[in-house]
Amino acid sequence: MEALDILKLEHSTLLSEVYKLDKQIAFLESSGPIKGRRVLKEIVETSNRMRDDFTQHTAKEEKDFFPILESKLGNDKELVKVMKREHDELITDLQSLATELDRMIMDHDTKRTWNLVSKLQDLKGGLSDHLSKEERVLFWLAEIRLSWLDQRKIASSLSGATGVAQSLQP
Repeated sequence: MEALDILKLEHSTLLSEVYKLDKQIAFLESSGPIKGRRVLKEIVETSNRMRDDFTQHTAKEEKDFFPILESKLGNDKELVKVMKREHDELITDLQSLATELDRMIMDHDTKRTWNLVSKLQDLKGGLSDHLSKEERVLFWLAEIRLSWLDQRKIASSLSGATGVAQSLQP
């Protein structure tokens, strides 16, 4: 289904960004103070981009995909509510990461990374679990419950919206 392929591409992009953050933090931990400040700024940029991409992605899911799917789920529509709740939790995790990065920038702290690493691990685990549930459960239900017309409508809405996939293009 074309609509699900669009969302899966964005999921892949989001996972790439969180793993890039992981690598950048590992590099920060092995850098000296001068290089560390530059690396910390790069981490902030990656974190901000990821937060923007995630916000755009979830808005598209909640506006273009979830309402149509929810109308076809009957008793299973609680799954969509769970996904929305997890979106909110992941946005909170992203904000928590940003708050810790702000503290590090303000304190010129490139050494005390424990809280940053901990917050990233929470985000990485939550994001991975969430995307897996969406793809293995919600997308599977979409494939069996949505008509061809429903699928085309979702794909058209998703293709017209700017978002994560478009942000990857040069």
